[in-house]
Amino acid sequence: MDLGIAGKVALVLGASGGLGGGAARALAAEGVTVVAAGRNELALAETVASIRAAGGRASAVRLDLSELDSIAGVVAEIESNVGPIDILVNVSGGRPRARRTGSRWTPGGHSSRQWSSRSLP
Repeated sequence: MDLGIAGKVALVLGASGGLGGGAARALAAEGVTVVAAGRNELALAETVASIRAAGGRASAVRLDLSELDSIAGVVAEIESNVGPIDILVNVSGGRPRARRTGSRWTPGGHSSRQWSSRSLP
């Protein structure tokens, strides 16, 4: 399938997981240069290796979205080294189990179970 996105640059958040890794590989198969981002560096390396083995272009960057102060710097680094980001895929796993205080997420949020029991009758 040709989606007409060959030559674009994609930042895939959560690319160290199954869905994010799959999205990264699918984009690379369309000719997109993929920057795989996530917290698990070993899993990111595996995603990048599988893309490259299939003839795609990919790199990895460690990014923890709970570290808000680091996001702008990582994006600037990507744009400097790879090019402007054309496509953003966010498969980061949902809201953190914490509260935001300033520019940092801190422990103390509701667990998924607590959140669900409040949301449902």
